[in-house]
Amino acid sequence: MGYKTILVHMDDDTDHSGRLAFAVSMARRYDAHLDILHVLSPAVPMVPGRGASAAFVVETLDAERDRAARIAREVRALCSDVRYGYHALTGDPVERLAERSVLADLAIVSQASVASYESHWSAQPADRLPDGAACPVLVLPAGTVGDAVGRHPLVGWTPARPSARAVHGALPMLKTADAVTVLCGGREGHETADMEAVSVFLGRHGVEATVHPSPFGTGEAGPVLLDATRRHGCDCLVIGAYGHSRWREILFGGTTRHVLTHATVPVLISR
Repeated sequence: MGYKTILVHMDDDTDHSGRLAFAVSMARRYDAHLDILHVLSPAVPMVPGRGASAAFVVETLDAERDRAARIAREVRALCSDVRYGYHALTGDPVERLAERSVLADLAIVSQASVASYESHWSAQPADRLPDGAACPVLVLPAGTVGDAVGRHPLVGWTPARPSARAVHGALPMLKTADAVTVLCGGREGHETADMEAVSVFLGRHGVEATVHPSPFGTGEAGPVLLDATRRHGCDCLVIGAYGHSRWREILFGGTTRHVLTHATVPVLISR
């Protein structure tokens, strides 16, 4: 089991070069094929007068084609020593990525800015992909340019479906890690048994993990997880997504949103 097909979100955003370089390092590490998706979303202007609108649309489409050609050249330069496919499609980035995720083992996107979340009625930041993806999603913090991570992951575990899916999706990373730390939020009255159970489960996959009880009761889970990641010196975080409904997370906040907007290490997330 491994990451053999890695889906990569490509765009002309400020983090696209670092995101692609990171994906290339992951492809080298896991001998994977990169499925690089560039989603073009030309704007349709609300301009009175048919001629003005048509001219603006042509200009916008030309600019999109030029941008796609430039991105394609960058992809060819950075992916010279890995297997990859580059696809430029039109549409909503989250929808297109979700469609291609059914044939991927892992998807890589970048963290959205806080402003993107505050304008959620009009924006669809790519790090909302976990809500509809068929594979786990690795969300990179802004400015990521380093090598592949996974030498010391922190797993935020609760005995629930999203956590289980995230752990299964992270197994290729966990198996090759130098150390694995688990922060276990057990069921009330069963905390010790749940800690032992997750340790045994990971051990059957050849993963030797250090399991700690979760102090979620002392504060909100999001800040606790991020603090534990820093405290244990972990280079990524593995969690399940959207413990509440997605709209409740967006409107009122929650663990997932807090982690995705404040994490300083990559977050592998699944729902």
